[in-house]
Amino acid sequence: MKKGFLLSLVFALVYTFIPVLGVSAQSIANERVIVLFKGKVDKNVISQVKGKINREYTNVPALAINIPTAVIKGLQKNPNVLIVEQDKVVKVKNQTQD
Repeated sequence: MKKGFLLSLVFALVYTFIPVLGVSAQSIANERVIVLFKGKVDKNVISQVKGKINREYTNVPALAINIPTAVIKGLQKNPNVLIVEQDKVVKVKNQTQD
């Protein structure tokens, strides 16, 4: 009888903490963004916030990066950063030819 009660108690505790673990994984999720700088591109800013550079643009001072969602607001407040926008995938469905 005691073994059955202890086993039930262990399962109840395990299932209680599983949702907490899921929230922790979501809080460190990454997001794809494009960072436009006011002047020259500063890669140190990206490395400081643990971002990964996906693409560096040549004609504009911008980078496409993966960055933890939790640090986006801090990056937006950086004095060297003009704007941080979500990097969305765009698909063309229909195209006409002239």
